[in-house]
Amino acid sequence: AQMTTIGAQFGHVIQLTAVTFPTQLTVGSSAVISVTLVWDAIGTPATDYTAFVHLLAADQNRVSGFDQAPATRFPTRHWRAGDRIVSQFTLTPPVATGEFALWVGLYEAASGGTLLLPITESAGRMTGDGRVPVGVITVN
Repeated sequence: AQMTTIGAQFGHVIQLTAVTFPTQLTVGSSAVISVTLVWDAIGTPATDYTAFVHLLAADQNRVSGFDQAPATRFPTRHWRAGDRIVSQFTLTPPVATGEFALWVGLYEAASGGTLLLPITESAGRMTGDGRVPVGVITVN
């Protein structure tokens, strides 16, 4: 597993600072893919957000995903600038070989996934609509 610095900011209040995940997998070798996200509060979020980690195939179809609050016992509305939160996400591995892109984003918890928190600083990365690619997992 390798730690990748991200530095993407969501809504001027939450920064996805770094992520750790396995870059190589063998089909059938792993029961789960463990992804660690490091968040830094740069402001006080107005509401509670749910984070998601999606694994997309080359055709952009989602092959795996996991949604949860970034900190189960520490809702984002209680975060203050300077707080650092580390969260674990567990994804089901793909059943096919190939390269799979890992995307991360945040949405308003009450919206059920429809209201994404916009990316306000991409740190030079390509971004999607309210989500940022954090790396690629190669499955052999």
